[in-house]
Amino acid sequence: MESQTYTIEDVIAALNDVGYVDENVINYIVPIIAYESRVNGVPFTQDAKDPTSDSWGIYQTNINTEMAAIYKVMVDESVDLPGMTDLQKKQLETNIVGEDEKDVRKFTVNQKKVVREFLKNADLTTQTKIFKE
Repeated sequence: MESQTYTIEDVIAALNDVGYVDENVINYIVPIIAYESRVNGVPFTQDAKDPTSDSWGIYQTNINTEMAAIYKVMVDESVDLPGMTDLQKKQLETNIVGEDEKDVRKFTVNQKKVVREFLKNADLTTQTKIFKE
């Protein structure tokens, strides 16, 4: 099955829809997004995978560093993650680890499987929401 790709106009419209409207910002980030999301030379590929990190999609969302942003959009999209503890939910919702708390924001192995599939299949609108977060 061929990967979904988007046009530069699609990407700019999606960025505009989430509040990126400054032309200077658009002119700066869109070429970077095109470069990072290319697969076999084709930019803006929905399920692009970085060969050196666990980063996925058009905006190369990294599942090991952007957990709170991913989690927020997954909740908005009604996607459940297995094995969530109350503390992990709290930390991911706020992206804050209390002074006396262990940092449990990182996804578990089973959660990463769900997150990878979510990112791999997320459409442009959903990926742009994560990028905004």
